[in-house]
Amino acid sequence: MPQSQKPMPSSPSTTPSKPPKSLQAKIFYSIFGLVAGVEIAIFGLFFLAAEMIGQKWAYEHLELESKKLITQMHNTDYLAFWAQYPYRISLITEEGVVIYDNTISAVDLDNHKDREEVQMALAIGKGYIERKSTNTLYKALYYASYLPEYRLILRVSMNQRDIYAFLLPILGYMAILLIITLLLSTIITSYLTRSIIAPLNNLSALDAKKFRAPYRELVPFFYKIIAQRKQLKKQLKIIRRQQQQFQAISQNINEGLVLIDTKKHILSYNTKAKELLPTLESSSSSVQGTPSTDLVQDIFAFIDLFSPQIQTSELQIQDNHIECIALPIWGKLKPKAFVVLLLDRNEKNQIHAMRKEFSANVTHELKTPLSVIMASSEMMRQGLIPQKDFMLFFDKIYDECKRLLEIINDILKLSFFDEGGEKLESSVVNVYEVAQRVVCSLAPLAAEKELRVQIVCDDQASCTIRAVARLLEDMLYNLCENAIKYNNQQGSLEICISTGEFDPRAIKDFTHITPSLALPIGQDTATIMIKDSGIGIPESEQKRVFERFYRVDKSRSKKLGGTGLGLSIVKHIAIYHNAHIFLRSNADLQSSDRGSEILVVFAR
Repeated sequence: MPQSQKPMPSSPSTTPSKPPKSLQAKIFYSIFGLVAGVEIAIFGLFFLAAEMIGQKWAYEHLELESKKLITQMHNTDYLAFWAQYPYRISLITEEGVVIYDNTISAVDLDNHKDREEVQMALAIGKGYIERKSTNTLYKALYYASYLPEYRLILRVSMNQRDIYAFLLPILGYMAILLIITLLLSTIITSYLTRSIIAPLNNLSALDAKKFRAPYRELVPFFYKIIAQRKQLKKQLKIIRRQQQQFQAISQNINEGLVLIDTKKHILSYNTKAKELLPTLESSSSSVQGTPSTDLVQDIFAFIDLFSPQIQTSELQIQDNHIECIALPIWGKLKPKAFVVLLLDRNEKNQIHAMRKEFSANVTHELKTPLSVIMASSEMMRQGLIPQKDFMLFFDKIYDECKRLLEIINDILKLSFFDEGGEKLESSVVNVYEVAQRVVCSLAPLAAEKELRVQIVCDDQASCTIRAVARLLEDMLYNLCENAIKYNNQQGSLEICISTGEFDPRAIKDFTHITPSLALPIGQDTATIMIKDSGIGIPESEQKRVFERFYRVDKSRSKKLGGTGLGLSIVKHIAIYHNAHIFLRSNADLQSSDRGSEILVVFAR
């Protein structure tokens, strides 16, 4: 995948859609609304029933009071008693004339012959009605009874608010009961809602083999989801495959690659682009969805000038010269985005200089043994060498021929890696066994210096990696040979092999020789450490010792032999296996831990 990926900013004209309604809330309010409505309706019916009961009680009470009043009419002072009575009392003649009223002056009252309660009392002996009083303007209940011995109608009335005063305690209890039932309904409804929604919330995966719809009505819907999920999986596989292909292409090309849209948003870039423009990551991620505001603006300025005639430009950032090539991604009539290729002119110049230096070194290294061979042969041919010294010169010619073949073989190995030769067959290799073979091969050389050679392995059987066995053996041979050649007399050489999860703290003080590879943090690895007690490498020289023909001490290197290509081959073999090389060395003559440690880490 590209090094950085930014989401496309939304169009400013796009209005955000309303959030979807909550199914849980909808179910809750539906159930609660229904239950609350039923409860309120029931309590309303109870209230109406209570009102009817209160009204019936009022009529019965008025009838009872009317009978009491009739019995009091035999007393001479009954009118004085009636004047203090809590209910309105009226005496009406058969003609409807009000002759007495304890609330309103009878003179001010009109004829009551047309009153319904009066007509009923005249017709059947008693009458009752609920209506608004035309005189008091209050709604009241009237009860009238006919008194034949007096040829009068006794009417007793009660204000309706007196009934409500009677019902008020009942209404209070009913209100409290209503509130309690509503609270209980809320709790029960909430529980029911959660129990209905819980099976839907607990759906962690829609697997066709383990499919269990929580409700029968959802089965068709779930089958649609499963079908869409399968289709989505297929599409995601295609997208991942395309991303992997893009990653493989973008991360392995030698040029920097930056993808920019027409609004100058950096969509992606590869590792090489980040190397060429170190501020690329910070500028593209400083504010998500906004253009960069630093040196990367030079690229944006170039994009603004893009035309079929202007497709290339050259940027200079500090001492770096970078050539930009813009490749548009066309929409209907105009570019939708640009692929910008960044070519490092400095790197090309460095490669050219390195090739030139390599050619000069190869010429020098080949010329030296050839000159010795030619001079010795010429002297022998001219008879300038005594017969007794012939074997000495033959040995010299043999040694130089051997050295010449070593140089040629090493150059061929490097050429194989440089040209990216065909992939060699790899297999599971036991590193401990390879180390044993290398130590046996170099035993005579180690014996000359009386070195203590030791192989340390935490688990000999499990110290395996997938590698090209021949290349792995060449790597260990070159590392151990160097450690022996540049070691001190009666020194030590230790080969430590271990496996386990890679810990970055273990390489804290080491120089990373292969920084272009990503560290295998958290991965299972196999580690080979070559530790010697030799002359050490100065810190300023440590990064260069893996270059071709580079020697720290040229005079000593010539004396010890070798082509000067061994460590360069080691580095190429490591890169071929995606392995990392780390170096730590101490060249201080006064130090007790003088020597070098080379760490090779293979991901397993």
